[in-house]
Amino acid sequence: MSTNTGSSSSISQLGQNAFLQLLAVQMKNQDPLQPVDNTQFVAQLAQFSSLQELTTISSQLGTLSTTTMQVQTADQLLSAFNLIGTNVTINDTAGNLVTGTVSGVNITGGQANVDVSGTNYPLSSITSVTG
Repeated sequence: MSTNTGSSSSISQLGQNAFLQLLAVQMKNQDPLQPVDNTQFVAQLAQFSSLQELTTISSQLGTLSTTTMQVQTADQLLSAFNLIGTNVTINDTAGNLVTGTVSGVNITGGQANVDVSGTNYPLSSITSVTG
């Protein structure tokens, strides 16, 4: 069985076509003396509809996750911009406390950084802010 690496809409379309083909084959090949109960067809259709909705929800959750990350990055950036011109104390990667004035802001790898004395530090490394 091959895997589909396309979009969720192509996966959904493939699922719809496969379901309809299976349904047609099942109806075509059923025993006329003992036909399949209509409730079984309705149950299969309901299961397929649920699967289709779950696929849609999964796609929407992916979009929501991306949007949430973008909002978090924007929030970090706004917080960092608000620190420009203020004195901060930073715990650097070596565990030393560095004190200085925030002179700039940038984003690296989706993370807001502040520039203190010519060195970029992650916003999360600030331990205190003084006027």
